[in-house]
Amino acid sequence: MFCRMAFQPIQWLVRPALLISAIAAMTALISGPASATPPRSMQMDETILAQNATHLFVLRRIDDNLGYHNTILTDVQLIARNLVTGRDDRIWPVMSVLDHGADWQSYNEPARLALRELPETFEPFAVLRAEGVWRYLPAERGPSNASASWSKNGLQVTGTDDAVSHAIDIATIREKLQSSLQQSHSVQSERSAINGDPGPDLAMITAELCWVGDLYGYATPGGQGDGGYAVRLDCDDDLVGDAASIYVIVPPVQ
Repeated sequence: MFCRMAFQPIQWLVRPALLISAIAAMTALISGPASATPPRSMQMDETILAQNATHLFVLRRIDDNLGYHNTILTDVQLIARNLVTGRDDRIWPVMSVLDHGADWQSYNEPARLALRELPETFEPFAVLRAEGVWRYLPAERGPSNASASWSKNGLQVTGTDDAVSHAIDIATIREKLQSSLQQSHSVQSERSAINGDPGPDLAMITAELCWVGDLYGYATPGGQGDGGYAVRLDCDDDLVGDAASIYVIVPPVQ
């Protein structure tokens, strides 16, 4: 009985496949979480730069980790957002930068930061001058009696009488933003070659994952017309790592 027990470990030596499998399983168990590929995540942020008679001009930045721990691909675009329709009528590519991270080492491409070549780029303030903007923002906040709210019904702006004067539903916000992201994707050809997705997952635009930020009022030149509102909507999905901060043109209630 003693001899039989003493020689049992030798069975592992004569069956190398079992030993290799065991080592592989232990290695994966120990090192798997530390070296696992992170989920791909994207963050989008918009800043209002200026306004003319017909458009808000928004600077958009999209950060994409491309599914790596330390890599960030950043795209920047200038956007003309129509004050009436809320749609983006034109998008100018500004720059696209790939940051390999602090630990980046490569003999073929030693620079940590790589400026991606685009067919055409634009200087934002040169565009604003050409578009005849008459107000550089941050814009004035809306009237003190106005407030914005967010719910399953979408964005709503109300006055002191609690009457809803401006509103837009969630489905319309998603549709307009998706259209905008497709446009911005088409002007950033280098980004298209690296990653095919245009932006963060818009499924996160829900009553639970978003909240209202700043409320800005705008008017036509010389104060003519009723003007309107642009509301910043902030969304964050911790489960996938996507986030967005966008400005939504909220149309008047018909």
